[in-house]
Amino acid sequence: MAKYKFKATKPTGEVYESTREAVDKFTLYRDLRDEGDAVVSVSELDEKVSIWKREADFGAFGKIKATEKIIFAKNLGAMIQAGLSVSRALSVMERQTKRRKLKKIFSNINDSIKNGKTLARFFAQDLQYMMTGILIQHHC
Repeated sequence: MAKYKFKATKPTGEVYESTREAVDKFTLYRDLRDEGDAVVSVSELDEKVSIWKREADFGAFGKIKATEKIIFAKNLGAMIQAGLSVSRALSVMERQTKRRKLKKIFSNINDSIKNGKTLARFFAQDLQYMMTGILIQHHC
């Protein structure tokens, strides 16, 4: 995830500046457009830290290590390839993990999916849960 500084116009015509994390500029443009705003300018802020050395900050949930993120991605991918739904796979992972913090995270992701949000949209919008450095791909 990169951090971007941007200037945008609200539907009311008000121009504002802010910062936001996004996967890339295109995602930031899309998200702002979906919110009804028009982008005037975007620039990436320099935060050059290797994705393998970063830890995702889960606020009250503490830190999640890169190895746990990798295990999460591998297990989720394996279960989906085996035919489980994303929701079912997250339920299995929630039951099997011993860490309360991870159980809560898996539960929150699963609740979001059950309420109609896609996994990709969850990670894109709910940045406090973003598992930096993981790319989730769906193979058809």
